[in-house]
Amino acid sequence: MHIPFRSVSDVLDLLADKESESSAWLLFVAERHAAQLPDLMTEAQARHITICGAIFPGLISDAQRVDEGVIAIALPSGSRCTTATVALDQTRWHTPIPALPEDSSALILVDCLARGISGFLSQIYNEYGNRINYAGAGTGFSDLRAQPSVFTDSGFVDSGALLITLPSPSVTGVRHGWNRVAGPFIATRTDGSVIQELNWESAGTFYRQQVAELSPGLEDKPIFPTLNSLFPLSIGRPFAEDVMRDPIEINAADEIVTLSDVPENSMIYIETGDNASLIDGACQAVSECAGATDVSVCFVSDCYSRALKLGDSLNQELQEAGEILKSITEAPMEGVLALGEVCGNERSTLEFYNKTFVISLLTSRR
Repeated sequence: MHIPFRSVSDVLDLLADKESESSAWLLFVAERHAAQLPDLMTEAQARHITICGAIFPGLISDAQRVDEGVIAIALPSGSRCTTATVALDQTRWHTPIPALPEDSSALILVDCLARGISGFLSQIYNEYGNRINYAGAGTGFSDLRAQPSVFTDSGFVDSGALLITLPSPSVTGVRHGWNRVAGPFIATRTDGSVIQELNWESAGTFYRQQVAELSPGLEDKPIFPTLNSLFPLSIGRPFAEDVMRDPIEINAADEIVTLSDVPENSMIYIETGDNASLIDGACQAVSECAGATDVSVCFVSDCYSRALKLGDSLNQELQEAGEILKSITEAPMEGVLALGEVCGNERSTLEFYNKTFVISLLTSRR
């Protein structure tokens, strides 16, 4: 449910009024309310209201974008919220990862600026594999400021992540609507989210040369916001959705800095898309969830950079996807504009995507 953030007390009063629905709450908070969160956490703890969640550039409520307030999801009895600090060398779990039966699912929130997201997700996947479905989002601010964005009622978690395990299964879909137009190229040298070489050449110059062949005159345009919205990169996946990567800049060393990790020796493609293909991708993701039953919550993680590209067409995307959703469930579409999208199911391993639309239908089956 969407809650206007008129005051800390108003938010907590509403959660307290619905205490019978949940003993814990997952909160997605619009970035404009970041300064009020310390007071929210302090008062929640004083009132014994268990919360966890994160800050996002925008929210989704009833298949529409909203830029204020809080999306509150009631966590069912038996849910667990485990926090972690994500670092390049290792992930430090503050409590052990819980064991899960097969009829479970997980939501994952992770600071988009944390170094080591790939390793963090690998740890989770090594623990649970494809026995469960996953969905989630990269957290943070639209200006990518280095400020904590993941929290519990105990406070913010620096370079933080939340693993929320749920006692019932979910059905997930993931699509982006981008299409390959060049490649494959080999990421011959990388360092985390920095692509240093493509096909043994300096990555920045190589990328601009490829763009020039695709669209002469664009090669000298800025990476952000021009080229990354027209010709983003992807990591090829032969039997699953390509993992999109968002170029942010070409640095002084002629390397491509992306929003998320790129493994060395990955097969890299240049992709393109328009509003129609992106909207169609979102609709395909929802259609992948056909047949879901006993749905209690519909969570959507829609990339913030997709929102920038779609502009005024973002609500069209959400509404068209929402019409398909109505044929599956009456649960309203709720979620976030994410800085990275998390998904894993029986068709694909657990991945951290960019420029992608992820949907998870959480069920009430036990």
